[in-house]
Amino acid sequence: MFSKLVKNDKAIPLYFVAFFLVVAIIDGILVYLATSTHSGLVTENAYKKGLNYNQQIAAFNKQVLTGWSGEIGFNNETLSFKLIDKGGEPIVGAKVVAHVLRSTMSGLDFKVTLQDQGKGRYEVKGANFPLKGQWDIIVVAEWNQQKHQQRKRIIVN
Repeated sequence: MFSKLVKNDKAIPLYFVAFFLVVAIIDGILVYLATSTHSGLVTENAYKKGLNYNQQIAAFNKQVLTGWSGEIGFNNETLSFKLIDKGGEPIVGAKVVAHVLRSTMSGLDFKVTLQDQGKGRYEVKGANFPLKGQWDIIVVAEWNQQKHQQRKRIIVN
């Protein structure tokens, strides 16, 4: 019965070669995709950052003691940040920098300096996001040798 299916038994070795050739091509495509897409690296210098973890905890505790609070906003390509102290008074004259991170793709991260608009409001107009989608915003405000850091995830349409 098998002999009826295979009309030319001299072609059988070619079938084996063709099979392994197809497998090799598919493996090559998968290797290319695995090496050319996202590396999976989330944090640069993770080991060094891990060693400094206690310093980060101390900085967080110091930030909590200041009692500052902030609010990050994004609307119509305007990135804004409102900063108030423990008593609810606006903090004016701070140096505010926003670090904009794309967690799903490396090479697109950037930072912008937010300008003081008065009454504790800082903003930058025309924040140029290279791609639509999900972004992480980390705002660092520094005033009177004290720092406040806040993070928010936004969606850019």
